[in-house]
Amino acid sequence: MSRLERQGWMKTDQVAEYLGTSPNNVRNMIYRNYLRPKRYAGRWYFNREEIDRLINGGTR
Repeated sequence: MSRLERQGWMKTDQVAEYLGTSPNNVRNMIYRNYLRPKRYAGRWYFNREEIDRLINGGTR
């Protein structure tokens, strides 16, 4: 587990599993500005708290 993951950041495949969807749907959510990942070492990382707010109907 990387330092980012220990701090509550998730990779695309982890977010897909967490949301019960596919990695392609997660990418579509990025392009539609529903999710705002951070780019690190060529990968997208998502803040778990932001994902939880999205699930609970909160704002970004």
